[in-house]
Amino acid sequence: MIDVRLLLLDGSILTAVFAAFVVGPMLWKPRMWLHDFPADIQARVPPKTEEERRLTKRFAVPFFVVLLAGFAITGLRYGDANGFWGLALHLYLIWQMINLFDLVVLDWGGMHLIDPRRPPLAGTEGAKGYRDYGFHFVGFLKGSVMGVALALAVAVPVWFLA
Repeated sequence: MIDVRLLLLDGSILTAVFAAFVVGPMLWKPRMWLHDFPADIQARVPPKTEEERRLTKRFAVPFFVVLLAGFAITGLRYGDANGFWGLALHLYLIWQMINLFDLVVLDWGGMHLIDPRRPPLAGTEGAKGYRDYGFHFVGFLKGSVMGVALALAVAVPVWFLA
């Protein structure tokens, strides 16, 4: 049985952490996220510089460590009362909360708010990718599949610790 209260609480906390890790750098250095923009936008700007690649890597490590630690903590809080598959489902549903927030608020909402005449990436003015909602939906579907691997990868050690 899914503990909906715990799911919503932990899912909201991890979604807020995820949002902070995405929005902050996007406002500070949008080219850090160049790899997540549609292809037509990427094609209009030079590739990431070596410094931008290093910055992205330096940022990615704490991002993934914090996210995985958050999943492990919520998994331990959930416990083993509902079995391994209950734990894995709980973790997957939290991932899907994050994934859905990323799609609807960050991707679709963010892209809708961008003025294609004054985009965050110089040289991409008028790019159709700023209104390519399908691109982000495909990313959501990929994230849904990746979420299965993430939930299982976290659930296994948490199950043994719980």
